[in-house]
Amino acid sequence: MIKESQYCVASTGAGISTSAGIPDFRGPDGVWTLAAKGLRPKSKAVAITKAVPTPAHMSLVTLMKSGYLKHLISQNVDGLHRKSGIPPQYLSELHGNTNLERCTKCGKEYMRDYPLNGAHRTHLTGNYCSVPGCGGALKDTIINFGENLPQLQIQRGYTESEAADLHLVFGTSLTVRPANDLPRTTARNKDKNGKLVICNLQKTPLDNLATLRIYARCDEVLERVLHILELGEKRDDGKFVAPNFLLQRRVALWRTNDEEQTEDSSSTTTTTSKPSQCTLHVDGVDSDGTPFSLLRSAKLVKVNGENIEPIVSLHEPHVFPCGVLGNAVSAEFELDFYGHYSEPSLCLALPSGADRAAFELSLDPLRQPDWAVQELPADVVQSLELPRHVVVHQHVQEDASSTATGKKKKKTETVEDLYDTSQWHAVQPLYDCPHLEKHVHMFGEGSKVSLKAACGECGNVGENMICLFCHAVFCGRHVQGHMVEHNKNNPDHCVVAGMVDLSVWCYKCDNYIDPFNDNLFDPYAVMHTARFGAPPPAAARRITRK
Repeated sequence: MIKESQYCVASTGAGISTSAGIPDFRGPDGVWTLAAKGLRPKSKAVAITKAVPTPAHMSLVTLMKSGYLKHLISQNVDGLHRKSGIPPQYLSELHGNTNLERCTKCGKEYMRDYPLNGAHRTHLTGNYCSVPGCGGALKDTIINFGENLPQLQIQRGYTESEAADLHLVFGTSLTVRPANDLPRTTARNKDKNGKLVICNLQKTPLDNLATLRIYARCDEVLERVLHILELGEKRDDGKFVAPNFLLQRRVALWRTNDEEQTEDSSSTTTTTSKPSQCTLHVDGVDSDGTPFSLLRSAKLVKVNGENIEPIVSLHEPHVFPCGVLGNAVSAEFELDFYGHYSEPSLCLALPSGADRAAFELSLDPLRQPDWAVQELPADVVQSLELPRHVVVHQHVQEDASSTATGKKKKKTETVEDLYDTSQWHAVQPLYDCPHLEKHVHMFGEGSKVSLKAACGECGNVGENMICLFCHAVFCGRHVQGHMVEHNKNNPDHCVVAGMVDLSVWCYKCDNYIDPFNDNLFDPYAVMHTARFGAPPPAAARRITRK
């Protein structure tokens, strides 16, 4: 069917990422499947930033590079399709991407090599747009339950599904709308004799529309497809398999020169030009030109071929004012990456006389310990949209004054560093809870909460909860469940708040509670301030306490 298809698209769900160590939801060992049985996951999930795209991911990349696959639609937020090498313009991420944020004013997108933690409800990340004249606030792109899908992504998904005569579905139960409507659109397209193929371990509501229904794991099926089509890497035994994942990065180096005009003191009409003031920049950029925060730090180590006392940039923007250096300057930088795949540091140079240079970097995390570096052609480099600056407040690793003293200061910890969010999923909270008035006690005026407080029983720091009755701190059920035990011993202590995501849970209601309920707003504001440095907007209140 793939060979005969004129226009093939694919849809994927969480099942395609389970072999990467990221749990699905409704599979045999899915988060919700186990929770319904009162069970916990059998193994600890891999952090999304460290997850390696699976053979299924790499098979889809191979099918796209070979011209068989025209577009990919995904419900996953793990970003593994984009990381695997699917070009962003041929990818519709319906539910967002944990590493992607977007400007609320101009729509400019930014990729980050770390998970984004947007504020509850507002999705604001605290970062701002670098487009000249914009400066709009940035939001994460994650879509929670009850929120509308991004119009551009869902419309593109429908357009591609309508154009397709073959729709391949991998690793999704097809129970979430409108994502499940896209394969249905292809299957019911009689003008194109649309065909639907579903590969999923469980039954789906669209099975009756499928031309071919496969109950198997995505990796096995897609690698079998590659072998039949003779695509991918050919092993010594003659079998074709999916290529290994290559971590691919782009880094751009460029210079800006600002010629200053000054008034001559001997004349009121004559002006003179000072020599160009050179500023050097280094930043990551995605394959489609999207700014990409890749670097933990950057050092300027050579100028004009001479070693200098290193100038260190520990946070974005990585900008190096170099004074009067002129156009003949060459520069060499030492780059330090976030290290999710143990990437080594790398030195790159801006050649003498060049205003800009860009490099394609690749590394096989499993087989190749060093970066392979290729300089991009001049026409590609000139087409890159390089920002003058990027405004980001997160992930500062060291105090910049450590450069001057030569002594490294202690790493600045952020609350986000303490938590593994790879198993989180969103639910729709209740707004009304009859237990709030009697079982929630305010913190008191001027009170502060430490979100790094340890569990009162086991000392765990991380996924803990605070009892809103007695304000004791215990670990959640995903650690050792001491808060569950606390509630069993004290039934009135039934309303608790998560110190990671600020969610509120009522044991008596057995459900999440909307923290913007007025009876919760005061303690929630204290925790919100501890988490984000500012209280939530007062306009969010919807009930007046009696």
